Amino acid sequence: MNFKRALLATLSLCSLLFPLLVRADDLYQQEDIMSITEKSGTPVDEFFRPKADIVIDAHTGAILYGDNIDAPRDSGSMAKLMTVYVLLRAIKEGKLDYDTQITATETDVAISQNQKLSNSPIVAGAKYKVSTLLNMIFVPSSSAATIMIANKVSDGDPDKFLDLMNQRAQEIGMTNTKWNNPNGAPTAVLDGYYNPTRYDQHAINQTTARDMAILGYHLVNEFPEILNYTKNAKITLFEGTDYEETHENYNYSLEGGRYSLKGADGLKTGSSPTADYNYTLTVNRGKQRFVQVIMGVGHYDVEIAESLRHVIGNALIERLYQDYEYKQVFAAGDQTIDGHTYHLEKPFYATVKRGTKPKVTVKDGQLHIANGLQTVSPAIKQTQVVKEAKENKQVSQSEVNKGWDPMWFFCFLPFIFLKIFFTLKYGKKVN
Repeated sequence: MNFKRALLATLSLCSLLFPLLVRADDLYQQEDIMSITEKSGTPVDEFFRPKADIVIDAHTGAILYGDNIDAPRDSGSMAKLMTVYVLLRAIKEGKLDYDTQITATETDVAISQNQKLSNSPIVAGAKYKVSTLLNMIFVPSSSAATIMIANKVSDGDPDKFLDLMNQRAQEIGMTNTKWNNPNGAPTAVLDGYYNPTRYDQHAINQTTARDMAILGYHLVNEFPEILNYTKNAKITLFEGTDYEETHENYNYSLEGGRYSLKGADGLKTGSSPTADYNYTLTVNRGKQRFVQVIMGVGHYDVEIAESLRHVIGNALIERLYQDYEYKQVFAAGDQTIDGHTYHLEKPFYATVKRGTKPKVTVKDGQLHIANGLQTVSPAIKQTQVVKEAKENKQVSQSEVNKGWDPMWFFCFLPFIFLKIFFTLKYGKKVN
């Protein structure tokens, strides 16, 4: 009997604790992603279920949807986004600019001819602007252009560039990421043309859906001009020359692409035998911008997965635009919150579920909104600084001294009555 009671108690305790043991990712997944895809009118086989996915609001960093967001994954060619971020930081620091020219070497040509990598032709001795190389990275996903950028930023030192990739990743909060190569393939695949000595040349990159979303957030907010390079569904390079070539972007969700999605204007796809099919997307409609990461769709050997990642991702984006909005909660100026008046230097915007009116509070001089959404990184806040305003529009003493105080009228009123009385009684003025 005692054994049965103990067993029953144990089972009861487990049933109470089980909800606490559920993966944290479930907090971000309102409905199964394959169910959402099916309801969009294009059902997709379970085999192609993403192994990790996330969508965040690009303004506030709020997580709108996610599954397995912290699961370690290979990035594939999405690693090139980190290479570009390192480049953009170098441009911001004045070390080079978009018009800086890089002369292609025989090594660059050899890398461009590597059939194991996504690439585009490179001509030895030709000068390529940084802006041209960016187009080559984002549309044909050129590994040769990526290595040319990496070598320019690091003065030809592979270890230095990989150090920069990992340093920048940590600075922006990509805490579960380790970069071992700049282009998405182990450096050993480059056949000796890119040789770091402190990094394992056979190692893949390791990141997470959350970390890639953080990178996307920083790219679109710190360097919005990069969207001029990521938005092109098709591009013609070296037009009018003997080297003219037209490329289609692998990001089929871009406006004008095979699976054109309204407002999609970036960022980068990635695939490999260890990563399967992935992409990082950003979409803007009106004032609302999303960053989405889809990872591990299908299997690398099943090429239809390259298209189906966009079918699944597009369906999720459409659903979230239906469910959420980025809206102004308070205008700039004085606002009353919980019975106190606060001054806002600028309007306060937030991501909220459509049809809801979340409570807004002030704590430690910060405006908070109870929208039930967590941010993708502790470093990204959904708050805004406010200052407590003087209630009832109290006037300062200095302002009082500048004007006429009505109290003086009541002080002189008795003398006025006395003057009128004596004037009426004696018929003359009293001095």
